[in-house]
Amino acid sequence: MCIGIPMQVVQCAEGTAVCRDGAGELHSLRTSLLEEGLVVGDWVLTCLHDAVERLTPERAQEVLHTLALVRSAMQPPAAVLDADVHPARAAAGFDLPSRLSAKELAALTGA
Repeated sequence: MCIGIPMQVVQCAEGTAVCRDGAGELHSLRTSLLEEGLVVGDWVLTCLHDAVERLTPERAQEVLHTLALVRSAMQPPAAVLDADVHPARAAAGFDLPSRLSAKELAALTGA
């Protein structure tokens, strides 16, 4: 699975563009999946090294904000990394199917 990252075009050439990500880093992207007419200042959604969709500036900011929320949820403050304090660090209380025996899987699926 890939996560699309919004980036803003800072330089265009035929079939490629240099874009700036939310952290200010520059990336060279292929633009062959987009229609012609990409210009400096445009926003694109990127996946791996390809620009896959044009975005409005508003939509780009929505996606960047959502990604920031996901990052913050995945990295709790250092003060709550202890399993006794932060529920996300505690044991789930159940086993994933990949850890079950064949008998347990059969009982789970009703087979």
